[in-house]
Amino acid sequence: MQTLSPDVLSEQLRNDDEGPLVLDIRHEAEFEKWHIPGSVNVDVYDELTGDPDRAKPALSALPRESRIVTVCAEGVVSQTATDVLRELGYDAVTLGEVRSRNADLALDREAFVEELASDVPDHPPNFERVKRTNVGRESVPADELAELELGPNNCAAE
Repeated sequence: MQTLSPDVLSEQLRNDDEGPLVLDIRHEAEFEKWHIPGSVNVDVYDELTGDPDRAKPALSALPRESRIVTVCAEGVVSQTATDVLRELGYDAVTLGEVRSRNADLALDREAFVEELASDVPDHPPNFERVKRTNVGRESVPADELAELELGPNNCAAE
């Protein structure tokens, strides 16, 4: 199995003007929900899981001048895409290691969200002070108001 690690792919995409073409073979609706920035979607998922030869016309239309890194949600069908591309003469590999490096990806959606949100505090540290200020129980100097409302790290809010 020809694979490329996420770290190597990231490095190539950041530092190489002629980096690989990232090919996402999932359904278009799934691609629209999330995808690797700059990746290309060719929705041949059903063809690859049924009769991979039916994916050949769409995959043959891809440019041949750069390496292709195939991706999907689990890495199984993208490996089939890599096999078909290599059969067609492309330099192709599959993005590997993603699930094995993050056990949370094996969780169902509800458990994943619960795990992700488990360390988020109920309220920001200055919540009680903001409440007291908003109801007029505490007066805050004008030069401190913005930081109180936005928090000490407000670069994302500007």
